[in-house]
Amino acid sequence: MVRQARVRGLKTLTRVQALLACALLLGVGAAGSLASWSDSELAGSPFTAGSFALASRTDAGAFAAHPEDAAAALSWTLSPLFPGESAAAWVQVQATGSVDGEVLLSGVSLATEPAAGSPEEALRDALVVRASVTSSTDPAPPECTVSTPGVEVTGLTQIPVLPAQQVEPAGGSTVTYCIVLTLPPDAPAAAQGAQLTPTWVLTGSTG
Repeated sequence: MVRQARVRGLKTLTRVQALLACALLLGVGAAGSLASWSDSELAGSPFTAGSFALASRTDAGAFAAHPEDAAAALSWTLSPLFPGESAAAWVQVQATGSVDGEVLLSGVSLATEPAAGSPEEALRDALVVRASVTSSTDPAPPECTVSTPGVEVTGLTQIPVLPAQQVEPAGGSTVTYCIVLTLPPDAPAAAQGAQLTPTWVLTGSTG
């Protein structure tokens, strides 16, 4: 009886060990199957670079691009000038691209450089230039007159130094430059009959 009980105990023990062994084998097999599974998630979309460009106007019309060979024409309040008189004109600038930036009155050039001793040279050097700049979200035409205050220089060989102005994208803001030219009372007689075509350079930048 004892031997039979012992045999039954061994059989039971063997059975338990066998079951444990199967359980361990199943565990290894399950782990191996999980390790071989894989999955991926993908994300993507088009990428477009922004743009920055300027447009201007010198009257109440629409804003448009004016490249180097097609400058916008200023509408002076008085021409021709006589000694002691002034003329005013304005130009407005907007950013038409998708990013903001800055705009600056960076220079003035003449269509033809005056010859030494010519009436054009006398007029160029005698003119007093006054300029001012404002920025607004209102694109309405500005009040620019000969009495508008600003920064003054003498002669068209230099420009008034004005602060750069922020321009918002897609016409979100409008920068207005008011330019006043004055022929002083003591302008030389040599300037009589001279004609000049100054081009004002407005430079925009971003980044």
